[in-house]
Amino acid sequence: MDWETPVDAWYVWLGASIVSLALAGVVLALPTGPPPDAEGATNAIEETTASSYEAASTLEHDADAIRIDGKTVALRNEHGVSRSSLAYGQVVVVNGDERLERLVYGESFATVFESELEDADANAATEFIDRVADVDEETAGEWLTASDELTVRQVAVEPDELPEVRVQGADHERSILDGRRSLPKELAATYEGDETQTVAYTVTGTAPIEPGVVAPHEYATVGYEAEWTTTHADSDTVRTDLDSHLVDGERIEGTRSPGTDTERPDEEFWIGVYPLTVTAEFGSETCETTLESATTVDSVCPTVTATDERAAELDWIERNDETGNYHATLAVV
Repeated sequence: MDWETPVDAWYVWLGASIVSLALAGVVLALPTGPPPDAEGATNAIEETTASSYEAASTLEHDADAIRIDGKTVALRNEHGVSRSSLAYGQVVVVNGDERLERLVYGESFATVFESELEDADANAATEFIDRVADVDEETAGEWLTASDELTVRQVAVEPDELPEVRVQGADHERSILDGRRSLPKELAATYEGDETQTVAYTVTGTAPIEPGVVAPHEYATVGYEAEWTTTHADSDTVRTDLDSHLVDGERIEGTRSPGTDTERPDEEFWIGVYPLTVTAEFGSETCETTLESATTVDSVCPTVTATDERAAELDWIERNDETGNYHATLAVV
């Protein structure tokens, strides 16, 4: 009997060993558990975002890191990465902003932004939006170290109050120069808004100089015109009396009748003829309108607030038609 091992037997043994080790490596490389549940995260976010009130939700997860980029939510751990897309709304991760984190964990907007709400010159709603926008630039699309819970909350914010300033010429008289032009002697102004607000009104127009005021002869001032501006500030009244029967103004060149002085000093005259330009200044706002006639009642203020303009630039905040408030969904991962 031949007990001699074939010459190539050790090659066979070595090859089998290599294959076995390779298969073992493949087995060891396979995941031993599932990746995190990204779909569960998007469901929690959508349930919160879709609510018409300030809803909140908390999801326990086993992700080591979370990344939210627009509508894409990704969760990662040692077993892999899972992704899911939001079908409704968006969320901003506010990790790192202490005040916004307090909102997510349940503190009221009135508490977190108390200082801005009490400051007449501050704008709490716009401050909130700016803070969220800043943190969104830092966190959007970035892998963030995650805790074992995803906390989501929808925050409702009342927009800035839109003061309403409406103006109208009042106490009209006919011009004695031509009998046709209607001269407003007062400006009726209505302000609705912060009762502590001071409004400064500036009215600019062109006025004829009344002959009974500037010269003993009526014909002496026919054709003169002047530019005038007057400002009135009052925080309480709804009717702004400009004392406009005699308003200081500066004459401009015009056609003079024979025999008049060429260097007459500044005179006093009626408030003016339409159109009148009215400017209202209050806080940081400056609004302007033009009154075209004695029957014009016009709003001086803009139709949108600073909050409206800021929110229009962003896609993660929207105004709820039912509540009139702005709603944004925030999260801490």
